Amino acid sequence: MKPAVGAKVTMRGYIANGSDTHPGEITKVHGAGEGALCAVTVHPAGHPDKEFAAIPVYSSRAAARDDIPGATLRHNGYAYLQEEGQ
Repeated sequence: MKPAVGAKVTMRGYIANGSDTHPGEITKVHGAGEGALCAVTVHPAGHPDKEFAAIPVYSSRAAARDDIPGATLRHNGYAYLQEEGQ
């Protein structure tokens, strides 16, 4: 998996508007592979966009769940690529 600028993601761990998942997009890529750090702009419903400078991005929700080492990463948030057609 190689994240790309403009790729659509789902952000988890950033809580706003009563939901734990929010759509977003990658704005800068800092690495490659599962858990690569990327800058992400998140679009929470009913709230202004939020910028994250470096959060891990995974190829899928399952890949993120398998790789997350503990509560710290969950607290800081992470994202995974959206499936085509979503």
